[in-house]
Amino acid sequence: MAKDQKKNKTIESAEDAVRCAREYVKDVIGQECESIAGVEHETDGWTVTAVVVELRRIPLTTDILGTYEIRIADNGELLKCRRVERYHRNQALADPRRP
Repeated sequence: MAKDQKKNKTIESAEDAVRCAREYVKDVIGQECESIAGVEHETDGWTVTAVVVELRRIPLTTDILGTYEIRIADNGELLKCRRVERYHRNQALADPRRP
């Protein structure tokens, strides 16, 4: 089981992993997480895909969003936080996992 070091809590579910990832996004990137695009449990931890508003604009459809991949180890330690995509809110995206 992973351990959320900030709350001294064992990560037992995807909900716990998302909560931990949201805190890491705020700490590392300095922005609030707008939404979660995915969460996956792996043998050695969790991968959470988070969407962050990087630049707010008017109208809202022209906001710049970033998609971030956050890897959290079984012990709750942040292993990786990287931006994998940047786009306008009104831009249609292809599934990044498809070739």
